[in-house]
Amino acid sequence: MSTVSGKKIKFVALSIISLPTLFQSPITYAEERKTEEDRFYRSGAQLIQTGNHESITSGTFVGDAYGGSDKLGGDVTLNSLTVSGNGTKLDGAGYGGYTENGGNIFHNAISITDGAEVTQHVYGGWSDTGDISENTVTVSGGSQIKGSIYGGQSGGGSISKNSVTVSDGNTVVEGSVMGGSTAGASGAMTDNDVTIRSGATVKGGVYGAHDRNASSNFDMIGNTVEVRGSGTEVGWVTGGYTLGSGTSSNVVVVKDSAAVAQDVYGGFSQNGAAKNNYVSITGGTVGRDVAGGYSFYGQATNNKVIVGHSQISGSIYGGYGGGYDTSIDLISDNEFHLVSALRLGSDQTVANFEKYNFDIGADIEAGDTMLHVGSPVDLAPELNNPNNVESQVNITGVSKSTKLVVGDKITLINKTENA
Repeated sequence: MSTVSGKKIKFVALSIISLPTLFQSPITYAEERKTEEDRFYRSGAQLIQTGNHESITSGTFVGDAYGGSDKLGGDVTLNSLTVSGNGTKLDGAGYGGYTENGGNIFHNAISITDGAEVTQHVYGGWSDTGDISENTVTVSGGSQIKGSIYGGQSGGGSISKNSVTVSDGNTVVEGSVMGGSTAGASGAMTDNDVTIRSGATVKGGVYGAHDRNASSNFDMIGNTVEVRGSGTEVGWVTGGYTLGSGTSSNVVVVKDSAAVAQDVYGGFSQNGAAKNNYVSITGGTVGRDVAGGYSFYGQATNNKVIVGHSQISGSIYGGYGGGYDTSIDLISDNEFHLVSALRLGSDQTVANFEKYNFDIGADIEAGDTMLHVGSPVDLAPELNNPNNVESQVNITGVSKSTKLVVGDKITLINKTENA
């Protein structure tokens, strides 16, 4: 283990005390500086880089820091980097694991705790074209990240099961947080997750997975974002975001008085379908719109949105987008589920759902309105409805503690059209 403390330094020569038996002779490790980028590499392990545990516990470390790294195409696994302590600064980027030339990144970790600061980005794992899986990032205890956070980032490999947790009051991320991120056109992005909780702040967006290549053609499935806890604040939230082919079965949960300043989308796709996504907002506030699925040029169907005990300043959509093509389906099999009374603004509505389901909670009294909209809910839209769906309005549950008695009346939706 190498520990750096109490000094302002440009480079540190990290020494390896021992190597796992499997990787002793004839494999040797050479140390090399990549001075043009102020990066330090331990190279020569063409098969694997494993078992390093590095820490920075006081003072300022100048340059990027790595739990494990390899630039010759080797896999990097089971390494960790910890930056901890009030006043401790990593003046560069932090990597749990890093590899070039197609190496893979598995089971690495980076932890920023107890008031430490990182001036650039933080990565659980980074590879130029390799696979990245099951890496973790933890930021807590009032720490400050001046860049963004990536559970895993690759330029072309599969990115799966990476995890980011940001927690505690006074913990601030100036950029965005992504469970997985890629600019590549191939691979897959599945089952990455992000949790923002317990009063932490993310000034940018929060994404379970994020793809910024408009030519990408791969699965973006099962990525999750959860934002919870009093005092927790984030900029915007998307379960799965792609400029490419499509996003499916991603999950967003907002609860426990958390605040989202802008929009919430279960899945966003520029060129493909946004389907089977799930959004649950059962506490807190959303400053703009909510959509189960959002696509510019593809369908947005079979999405589910659950709302209750929340304040939403925008409109709520099952499917949204369609560009200028009004034949694209934004309605079929989308489901809205309301579990408490909700009042939207004067120009806001709920739209593009095949089913409007209402659970009558214990707080609903005679004469109440469950859903109060400013603009009417269209139950048989002409646009973006190629299957000519006529929406259903259903009561799907009544609380055992209901205050309603036989003969009482409530209003499910205050304004509708094409009913």
